[in-house]
Amino acid sequence: MILLFGMGKSNNSILNYFKQNNIKYITYDDNYNKCCSLDNIKLIIKSNGINNDHYIIKEAKKKNIKIISDLQLYFLLSNNNNQILVTGSNGKTTTVSILEKCLLNSIAIGNNGNALFDYINDKRFKIVEASSFMLEYANNINFKFNIITNIYNTHLEHHKSYIKYLNR
Repeated sequence: MILLFGMGKSNNSILNYFKQNNIKYITYDDNYNKCCSLDNIKLIIKSNGINNDHYIIKEAKKKNIKIISDLQLYFLLSNNNNQILVTGSNGKTTTVSILEKCLLNSIAIGNNGNALFDYINDKRFKIVEASSFMLEYANNINFKFNIITNIYNTHLEHHKSYIKYLNR
């Protein structure tokens, strides 16, 4: 079973995709639930805003339950041949906006507010804005084009150290 953990914009977009494709899932959000059993959970799709100190993340790691981000799932299920990934500490939204205006038949999605799974079947060229929070639970992703705008000390309250931030 798949757990959609945190029901913000990105996981609600995934929920709609799962419904359309008859994929079984359950949801959990602190605003609506008080506890969650991880029995029978094989995969957690973690909302980007969830802190790693959350009891569900800690318990999932103890039980070796795979945790991924919406970006990882999107990478696995989309056609990455017609996409650019843009990340960095600063300038991501500006960069994806400029690219969207320069590239014909393109759409900027991701951290800019356009949920990834709202556009998974869209045929336009996609410019994906990825924050460090989206990259945190994404491994071995490599879009056709990858851009890093810059990197400096930021979000250390979440990532705990500059080295951990760099590894995202």
